[in-house]
Amino acid sequence: MAEVNHRKLMSNSFNKLHEQLSLVRSHIESLDDPTARKLMESMEFGLLAPMRKLRIHLDIPYDWHEKKLEMMETA
Repeated sequence: MAEVNHRKLMSNSFNKLHEQLSLVRSHIESLDDPTARKLMESMEFGLLAPMRKLRIHLDIPYDWHEKKLEMMETA
């Protein structure tokens, strides 16, 4: 049970990271600065790819609530 709780907390944290990254991206896009856009894209690739690999390795769903619904439907 504790492991499931840790995974849920990690899923929520990953989601918050993703939301904040999206906010930064929207601000960068409003600057109309090509260099900033390229740097932002580089930062996203550098962060999102390893984050996805970690989620997969730990079997942490992208959206914990969707995973919970799937588990309830198959039970």
